[in-house]
Amino acid sequence: MARTAPIPNIPAIPGMNPGVFILGGGGSGGGGNGRGGDGRGDGQGGNGSNGGNGPRGGGKDAARCGPGSGGGCPNPTHGSGGGTHAGDPVDPIRGRVYTVAVVDLALPGPIPLVLKRSYSSALAEEDCGLGSGWTHSLAWQVEERRRGVRVLEPHAAATELPRKLEPGGSARLPCGVLTRYAWGYALAADGLAYLFAEARGGRWLLSRIADLHDNQIELLYEDGRLVQVIDSVGRVVRVRRHRDGHIAAFEVKNASAQGRWVARRRYAFDARGDLVAAEDAAGYAHRFSYDEDHRLVRREEPGGLVAEFRYKDGRCVETWCHRAGNDALDDGAPETLSDGSRAKGFLHVKVEHHGDALTEVITSRAIRRVDGNAFDKLDRMVWGGGGGVHTFRYDDAGALLEYQDALQQAFRWERDAEGRLVAEVDPMGNRTCYEHDARGLVAAMTDALGGTARYERDARGNVVAVHDDAGFVVGFAYDSRGLLIGATLPNGGETRMEYDALGNRVRVVEPDGSERRIRHDFLGRVVGFADERGHETRFAYDACGRLCAVFGLGGAVTRYDFDADGNLSRITDADGRTTTLRWGGFHVVTELVRPDGSKVRYRYDREQDLVRIV
Repeated sequence: MARTAPIPNIPAIPGMNPGVFILGGGGSGGGGNGRGGDGRGDGQGGNGSNGGNGPRGGGKDAARCGPGSGGGCPNPTHGSGGGTHAGDPVDPIRGRVYTVAVVDLALPGPIPLVLKRSYSSALAEEDCGLGSGWTHSLAWQVEERRRGVRVLEPHAAATELPRKLEPGGSARLPCGVLTRYAWGYALAADGLAYLFAEARGGRWLLSRIADLHDNQIELLYEDGRLVQVIDSVGRVVRVRRHRDGHIAAFEVKNASAQGRWVARRRYAFDARGDLVAAEDAAGYAHRFSYDEDHRLVRREEPGGLVAEFRYKDGRCVETWCHRAGNDALDDGAPETLSDGSRAKGFLHVKVEHHGDALTEVITSRAIRRVDGNAFDKLDRMVWGGGGGVHTFRYDDAGALLEYQDALQQAFRWERDAEGRLVAEVDPMGNRTCYEHDARGLVAAMTDALGGTARYERDARGNVVAVHDDAGFVVGFAYDSRGLLIGATLPNGGETRMEYDALGNRVRVVEPDGSERRIRHDFLGRVVGFADERGHETRFAYDACGRLCAVFGLGGAVTRYDFDADGNLSRITDADGRTTTLRWGGFHVVTELVRPDGSKVRYRYDREQDLVRIV
């Protein structure tokens, strides 16, 4: 029978604010407790935790500087957090191949349940049910080793603690604050507590995700295998498995009554247990191939994009992409890489490892020389023929303290003993300072011009009022789940919000009394919207959960179509006029066809930057 490990009520988890921890917990919805409100500088690039687009993460494409951009930008103010990448992407510091995390299921709620899937060659000996090297967002583990502890964080490099923790002991790590209890472990990160109470040998599996508003996500296991997830509003996600135990799909019912189980993605495996296909609800599959050590050597997207990887001594030494018939390359794209060798396709990168630290990254544009550290982040990078040097300095938990660019312009982040951000200093010496209350939450921020904003908070840590030097700015009110139900302006005008049992915002009343109503389906998608005049707009979705039609006034319909890769490929407006987008290269638009039939074509260099419009 599926079960979840019992966890007693416990006192405050270090790093989890405010001072009293109540099991359950939610309330990010509405800007409550601190996702980014704990002063750790998450939005500023100075954070040592997983930013998602560097070598620790690889979780999400951070726009121009993200994986696949060809940039590998080291500037932490652009979100790198001290990391870098190359190619499709590869972590050049460790020689690790990883994939950008893909969302396979998303359910909104006070604690959103977002199931992402990604691969890392550094985890080729691990199998959480999706095949060697693959992980998903709930596959957190704490592994007790002979001389320390290792935290396996989904979509990130593992974190090593070179000492054991006794009950009551804590340690600040790049992934959060880890605390040992008699029943297991708790990790405080980004305003949530990840509780590990399911013991399997020397490992502790994730049992619950909780916050401070009596919301929680529960994980249920049978014989150490995840079989069910209950999200923060009570929806059940079923983990369907193949006979060999590998995950076949994450399924959820599409209605509260008489619903049927649906899956956004289905997984297929070969005889060795490697994931070889991930098929979406429209029947399009991403396919994967591996070497004898379960390292990814090729991935193919349904639209024709292929990425290739080559290894030496366990580390990636070369990667490139190609797409038959639509590579998007401009005629002027260089024929060679910067070392004179022949260029292949696009995003072609050669990685030369010189010992454990120095690495050369060779592209068609430049040669980068990279020095890494134990956090899998940059200590030093030399970029380009001009010899521009970028340097980095961190604290003991891997949080960035200083970055100096190639022009010797220095950015600094000052932190207290708990790692909280207390000041940001730009190259001109301008300081932005942060004050914290006794619970460690931001109580005031003073900008470089001396202007101060102060934040009042309730017992749960939610911001209830903001004041600046001129006085009251705005006030907020929340329900017991931490969802925003009111906002008050200095003139007394109040906006009120109401929610349904699933945490969906269903009514907004403006200060003048006008109201808007929103309807959602069981999966939290907006299916209808009525404005203050009562005019209704309806929304429809395809099998993959993508918006495919908007029904407006007078029967007007706008329709959206998608290609095999899920890119928007056609828009048909209410008058029947069609705009077509054709995609190629590494997810770039190669042609736009306007309603009148005229065409605009786009061409790119080997790093997939736009160089020509025809």
